[in-house]
Amino acid sequence: MIAAMPSPVRHPVGLALVLLAACVLPAGAFAINSGHIQGRIYDERGLPLAGAKVTVSGAEAVGIWSCLTDETGFYRIAGLDAARELSMKVEATNRATMIRAGYRVRDAQTLHLDFRLKPEGVYQTLVIIDPRVPYHRTALAGARGTLPPGVKVLEVRDNYPRTVRKVGRVAGTRPDGVLAIGSLSARLAREVLFDIPVIFTMVQDPVRENLLVGNMGGVPSNGAFSEQLDVLSQMSPSIRRLGTIFDPESLAGVVTQLRREAVDAGYSIEARAIHRFEDIPTQLASLEAAGVEAFVILLDPGLWTLDVFRLVRGWAAEREIITIVPDGAMVRAGATFSFAPGFEELGAYAGRLLTNVLKREASVADIGVIYPTTRYFSVNPQDVERFGLSLPPSVLGRTPTGEMEIILRPSN
Repeated sequence: MIAAMPSPVRHPVGLALVLLAACVLPAGAFAINSGHIQGRIYDERGLPLAGAKVTVSGAEAVGIWSCLTDETGFYRIAGLDAARELSMKVEATNRATMIRAGYRVRDAQTLHLDFRLKPEGVYQTLVIIDPRVPYHRTALAGARGTLPPGVKVLEVRDNYPRTVRKVGRVAGTRPDGVLAIGSLSARLAREVLFDIPVIFTMVQDPVRENLLVGNMGGVPSNGAFSEQLDVLSQMSPSIRRLGTIFDPESLAGVVTQLRREAVDAGYSIEARAIHRFEDIPTQLASLEAAGVEAFVILLDPGLWTLDVFRLVRGWAAEREIITIVPDGAMVRAGATFSFAPGFEELGAYAGRLLTNVLKREASVADIGVIYPTTRYFSVNPQDVERFGLSLPPSVLGRTPTGEMEIILRPSN
């Protein structure tokens, strides 16, 4: 079946040419280097959708091209500029609109793209998680509470080629969005997915890990240091010297941020690089010699195993050094205090972000990298007594376990 020949609509006119059947344009009619996109549009049961509107556009594209699918769900848009990034939008009555970006066609070749449109309000979400990190599961629990129904979980433990292929096969089911929990999951999503929106969480350094690509954004695992230090200053105004240990391969950028915010708040900070487990005792001794009075634990699953946490907690307790941690669970395990979103909220917040993307209330480009505004304050009562700490005025009360806690939520 051959349909009428479309003409490109050039910006700034911005009008789309809508055909009543599959759109076919002889290769090279308007561009020396041109390619084609074709495929079929189905409903959630796999039945063809006739009359679905397929639109191709892009910031670098010559114009905006549209056509309607025929009775078999088939569409074809030809004569597209080769090597230019393109976006696709698929619409149908009573169906959720699908928007995908990052496509490129090659000269004189056809890119085959099939899509399934679900009923409005129905979504399929893929969660990729590295289960080796215990608090990733805590983040997953938080995300499940904010994501819409239809969640599929894929566990990954490495980035070997077989795992990359596995992620590719699952992504081939065309989920509406992906939540990546942890740096390994986010890097796999970046490698495999380019046209499906991805929100990450529990990621150490999104910039260094090159995760700020067109279809990705999300939540770093560390942040709001100035707020933590403000709480510290209320609890113990005399403390001025901070310390931390870190793996420079994963957290060099985060330590730079911590150092900047600490100096702005009037603190000095000693940061010691850890390249292997055996470095830890030596570097802790170096921090003790530098006279640190409070220790900041930065979230990094590659460094902070349970054994390392116990080692540092014991070292700090013996020397009466305050420990600042990123989650209340670590306070219950013996640290001094936490003023942070916590692991569950890091997952819940990412789930809310992805839900907004699915509902077209936000785009990944709008999100970029963003840190939650919710804060949980937890403090170890024994350390309060031992260090003579003052509780911040905003503390409201005690939990049944004796842990001091306050929940600060964003006004919106």
